[in-house]
Amino acid sequence: MDALLVESFEKLLQGVCSPAIVRAVERAADASALWAEVEASGYLDLLVPEAGGGTLRDAFPAWLACGAHTLPVPLAQTMWTRGVLAAAGLPLPAAFEGVEKLVELNLQVARAALEEAADNTRAALSVKDAQELLAL
Repeated sequence: MDALLVESFEKLLQGVCSPAIVRAVERAADASALWAEVEASGYLDLLVPEAGGGTLRDAFPAWLACGAHTLPVPLAQTMWTRGVLAAAGLPLPAAFEGVEKLVELNLQVARAALEEAADNTRAALSVKDAQELLAL
């Protein structure tokens, strides 16, 4: 991924992935508007050969940017899936509907895990002595 593409992708993330949006999505807000922006950008097809697909080396800077902006949608997994499906000759729209459902389920599981971790942290921080902590 050349410097111009990285810069363009960074600008996209700055515009659609503010800390407030990330926090809202983590609190079970709908991520579809964010996902639509990312999908419309065309970056999801970075590893698709017909789209001039690049290599993992090309995708890595985009994945780093996702981490830096704590992008709360599975961009890397989707890039990878689209690339693999295209390389296997499978049609993306039909195959991708199942992937979208899987992505939504993954987001639900991630939210539940984050909520459970937050509850456990609150419980651990509220203990008054070591015995109480061990009882958790």
